[in-house]
Amino acid sequence: MSTKEQIWKSALELFAVKGYDAVSVRDIAREVGIRESSIYKHYKSKQEVFDTIIGEFCAYISLHNVEQEFQMIFSCSSDSFEEALYHICYTIFRFYAKDPLVCQVKNMLNVEQYKSKEKQHLYRQLFIEEPLKKQSEVFKRLMENGQMYAGNAYILAYEFYAVVFLLMQQNDDNEMKAQMMLRCHVREFRKCYML
Repeated sequence: MSTKEQIWKSALELFAVKGYDAVSVRDIAREVGIRESSIYKHYKSKQEVFDTIIGEFCAYISLHNVEQEFQMIFSCSSDSFEEALYHICYTIFRFYAKDPLVCQVKNMLNVEQYKSKEKQHLYRQLFIEEPLKKQSEVFKRLMENGQMYAGNAYILAYEFYAVVFLLMQQNDDNEMKAQMMLRCHVREFRKCYML
């Protein structure tokens, strides 16, 4: 791992626990095991380190785009639809609740969203608006295909994602409970909205 990568990864670990404002460049250098001046060979400022973290996170999300899992649902028979929807729901949950990089960025922005409007917007964009947008596009297509009752796809995405999001926020290590909740959620969602 390059020094530049070590710097942003160490900074992320510190930001996720202490918050952006509570971490100095000196703290990051100490964590990496380099002198403070060495940080400036790779980054102009602590803000640039933060921006790199967000850029790396966005690239990671696009490589691991769990919402692409939704694509398989378009070819499902009605018999296998519930299981496919559960698989998608669980995959989204596991990615956003258990992936180490995702959890660190989520924790960092969760702390920072109360201190900065910009970081609040970033948190909402990455963890609420983007997943809702992608899911509403899928629901709209399901409606167009006659697999789902016609309605407001964005509101249905809110309803669908709300349970997943709340389970992610709980940070509960009880995997069995999460699976049970998600399976029940999918079953009820299917009963209400799927043809």
